[in-house]
Amino acid sequence: EEAEDAKEGYAGRDDTSEHEWIEGLGRWCLISAIDDASGEVLYAQFEEKDTAFANMEVIKRIIKKHGIFHALYVDRASHFKTTRRGGLWYDVDEEQGDTNIEKCLSELGITLIPAYSPQAKGRIERSFGTFQGRLINELWIRGIKDYDEANRFLKEEFIPWYNERFALKVEKSVFQTSSGRD
Repeated sequence: EEAEDAKEGYAGRDDTSEHEWIEGLGRWCLISAIDDASGEVLYAQFEEKDTAFANMEVIKRIIKKHGIFHALYVDRASHFKTTRRGGLWYDVDEEQGDTNIEKCLSELGITLIPAYSPQAKGRIERSFGTFQGRLINELWIRGIKDYDEANRFLKEEFIPWYNERFALKVEKSVFQTSSGRD
């Protein structure tokens, strides 16, 4: 199937699914980013916690592999968008400082777009539905018992399978090269 007039690399969607991915190891976070036009999983990894550092690592890996996208849709987690209300913050009605992720994306010319409703995150949420329905079983079938091995399987086998099966073919790409930036 082909996406009509879609441009790969224009926008990405980043989100986290916290789940017991491996039985008996408790809830871990699967941080994933997809291309908005094609639905291709650009990068994903398991992390113990959903942190700014872990999300920055995902963004960095995407840029190194694919290039710089124009916009990134995210949820309103505090590592993406400052969400202070009351407390020690005195001027809650004034503009609040950018997060480290906002600053980094801005330097690269990437627009951060926070989602204001669950519907705005529909595409990536659907991918998580597939991951929870299929990935958990695949990890169990293969006897994978730790998250290092789960990350290897995710990157080397599951994501390529997922993209082959579900990603749309897009003829145009607007990813920009990262010109050696770290």
